[in-house]
Amino acid sequence: MAKTVFYARVSTTGQNPELQIDAARKLGVRSADMYVERASGARKDRPELAKALAACKPGDTFACWKLDRVARSLSHLTKLIEDLDQRKVKFRTVEDGLSNRGAT
Repeated sequence: MAKTVFYARVSTTGQNPELQIDAARKLGVRSADMYVERASGARKDRPELAKALAACKPGDTFACWKLDRVARSLSHLTKLIEDLDQRKVKFRTVEDGLSNRGAT
């Protein structure tokens, strides 16, 4: 059964990811499928992002609050979406009204 895997990120320990987590809950994402990271987007080693991406199987959807929560740059975003597309995983953001990106 297809699921939605949600990735939330805040840049500092002082920031609160609750707005992102609430959005995931409204989408019906199970707590077990939510990955929350406290790290700068510029960091290449984001273990929660790696776990979230690894949890995605063909037919699943990878979702995040908005593009800057997941990608460091346009080229990083392009590579991420290409990888998801090759794996037959859809990509969505809350910010853009959950319009589909990537594989259908």
